[in-house]
Amino acid sequence: MEGHWNCCETAIRRDLSAEVTGNTYKVQHAKNKCVNAIKFKTRDGQTLCAHPDEQWVKNCRFH
Repeated sequence: MEGHWNCCETAIRRDLSAEVTGNTYKVQHAKNKCVNAIKFKTRDGQTLCAHPDEQWVKNCRFH
């Protein structure tokens, strides 16, 4: 996780959907150190870098 919208170098697989706030997310594509990830904002304003193949991530993106 990171505190801003910069590059995610890792992406979590654990279901943290309860931490995601709103419907705002950003897609990140792999480049240099950055990995494929979906970036969500959490309740406390942090950025959550999630693995795009996880079902909970897909559910958050499309609801």
